[in-house]
Amino acid sequence: MVWPDRFSLMEPARQLACVARLIRDFHDAVQDFTPPSHGFIPLSAHPDWQSPDPAGRLRVFADAYGLAESERRRLVPVLGRRTRSMHDLLRDQAAQGAQPWARMWAEGHGDAWRNDAEYIEQREDQWRQALLAG
Repeated sequence: MVWPDRFSLMEPARQLACVARLIRDFHDAVQDFTPPSHGFIPLSAHPDWQSPDPAGRLRVFADAYGLAESERRRLVPVLGRRTRSMHDLLRDQAAQGAQPWARMWAEGHGDAWRNDAEYIEQREDQWRQALLAG
């Protein structure tokens, strides 16, 4: 009996894990709620947490990861979706009374996530241009 290389069987899982880690790293850099930093980039609607050049910082981050053009193109819509998913999680869990989500929703975290998602989505062309420049 001939067995295929056991490592080649794991390649799809390894690639998926790399993509998932990349998405998480970008999300954390963009939307890490640890004031005053609010992430490395940050892409925030809140004026106190905005960077003077968020598009440039996004490009530096993508360059550091060595993203290909196709990966950069796919990244842009994920930024807004991932941020909006945090709003949706808060909303849904708060509606069920689950803690700490209900408390966070009452404190206005849902509004912050929604505002940030809208900010990111409204500027997708700006992010795309920065990521593809050069």
